[in-house]
Amino acid sequence: MRTHYVLIDFENVQPASLEPLRRDHCRLLIFVGANQTRISVDVAASVQQLGSHAEYVKISGNGPNALDFHIAYYIGKLASEEPTAFFHIVSRDTGFDPLISHLKGKGVSSDRVKSITDIPMIRASAAKTLPERIDMAHAWLQQPQTPKPRTVKTLSAAIASLFQKRLSDEEIDAIVQALAAQGHIAIAGSNVTYASAEPAETETRSTAPAPAPSDKMPAERVDVARAWLQRPEVPKPRTVKTLGNAIASLFQKRLSDEEVGAIVQALAAQGHIAIAGTRVSCRPFNGADS
Repeated sequence: MRTHYVLIDFENVQPASLEPLRRDHCRLLIFVGANQTRISVDVAASVQQLGSHAEYVKISGNGPNALDFHIAYYIGKLASEEPTAFFHIVSRDTGFDPLISHLKGKGVSSDRVKSITDIPMIRASAAKTLPERIDMAHAWLQQPQTPKPRTVKTLSAAIASLFQKRLSDEEIDAIVQALAAQGHIAIAGSNVTYASAEPAETETRSTAPAPAPSDKMPAERVDVARAWLQRPEVPKPRTVKTLGNAIASLFQKRLSDEEVGAIVQALAAQGHIAIAGTRVSCRPFNGADS
């Protein structure tokens, strides 16, 4: 896993806790102004707990933007040593944004966040519900520096890494299914393609069916779900849980669990899917199904 360097502008931001950075692949640099002579006991204790993964950088002199120049120097130095590393500047100072744009243009993965909890990997680990995880995965895929996995297997592995390998295969599969159901990705066999980033994404999606309205009658909902499953680019859920999650996303999460369950049962009763325990298999579709 790539190293994530977190560079804190301590003149601008004083985090209440550094606990989220206690990860093997994280390195912390706290840049302290020349006139900052005190650090809270809590911060000092947190830094001590990080051991060799954390260090202070005392700024030399009081010139304008002295701290900013120090951070820029360290990023340049570290990027030359670890080209694949990701650099997170923690500061509310928008003056860093031109630097971030320049770094990205040179292929250096970087961002500026206002707090430690805004760092994407920290936010991802805090996401508990499926909608939160889907939003995190979608936002991550939209980042220009994010490589776009070309197969379902590599996309699933990338999502697993995004969430620090804390999700089960079923949870990862549910995220992939939802991304496809919402039109962010298209799956054909084992291959994955991506909708263009905003605002071009609107044009890309214009050829796809609009999200299914939730005010349809039950029989119509089953037809909508069946038609959705027929689409070649739609990945076929392998468990009842992931199928239910995908159908919920299809109907914009406006249906109750009971209504989603009724659609699943109807699909099975009509022979479109077969359920064995928690597993689902989809009947092959052909032109006669249209």
